[in-house]
Amino acid sequence: YTNLIFTISCAECYCYLKENYQDPITLDSLSKKFSVSKATLIYNFNKYLHSSPVDYLINIRIQQAKNALSETNCSLTKIAESCGFSNANYFSLMFKRKVGLSPANYRKYQREK
Repeated sequence: YTNLIFTISCAECYCYLKENYQDPITLDSLSKKFSVSKATLIYNFNKYLHSSPVDYLINIRIQQAKNALSETNCSLTKIAESCGFSNANYFSLMFKRKVGLSPANYRKYQREK
């Protein structure tokens, strides 16, 4: 029964992240919101999604940024803010780490396709 509650909390957290990725979210805030320990959240995300909650959130944000880079002419700062990144430098760093290209180069590559 206890495992089921933790799994449900993980699923609720998963949905919450997908719907609220643009908001400031921390592991602490997730833990409080879903009344589970940080360790439990991390364990369940790793077990079922093969990712930590924070890494999963970053991946959602990166995917949204990729869409915006491909489909809009918005500035990198505007895209970073709309995707929930605290600033454009952190956005660029995480984007390059996850995608292998800078946001500007990704946009250029997508437009050349």
